[in-house]
Amino acid sequence: MPSESLLEFKKQKFWVNDGYLIVFNLLLFEEIHLKYKNSIKELTKLKNHLADDALYMVVIEWITSITYDEFIVSDEVSRILIDLIDDIIFNVSTQSNYITRDKLNYLCNTARDYLHSINKNSEQFPENIDVGYGDGLPIKNYLYAFNVIKLFLQEKLDQNKIDGRIMG
Repeated sequence: MPSESLLEFKKQKFWVNDGYLIVFNLLLFEEIHLKYKNSIKELTKLKNHLADDALYMVVIEWITSITYDEFIVSDEVSRILIDLIDDIIFNVSTQSNYITRDKLNYLCNTARDYLHSINKNSEQFPENIDVGYGDGLPIKNYLYAFNVIKLFLQEKLDQNKIDGRIMG
């Protein structure tokens, strides 16, 4: 997937390769869903958005954007989000089966079922979603991308060093 989607936070803009963003959105969706369910309003809204965006990118191949200012409205939510991203980075670096085609397909279908459970336009997505990735995903590239997204959300990213984009 050569397309990119836009991340925005505190008047910063950052373009991310959709291949990385789909995986990031699905893994962050899962972490929020497992650890927080619907206990924090902003995280629930973010979880809904992540599920929706990931499925649109996979099934309809839309370029999307996310404005994190809508969801990161307090230091507590910011801390939780960074902790969740740290958990993802740790899991990717320590579990050889954390990012696989099967898991990504499972997460796509879980996201679709979740959206259906909250009555949010899930009928436009097929019964079985295949993310379309092969085996042997470039884990080092995903780790790099996730760390860069984390730096962006912490407002510590020097975009001059990365050209504002994460490319495969």
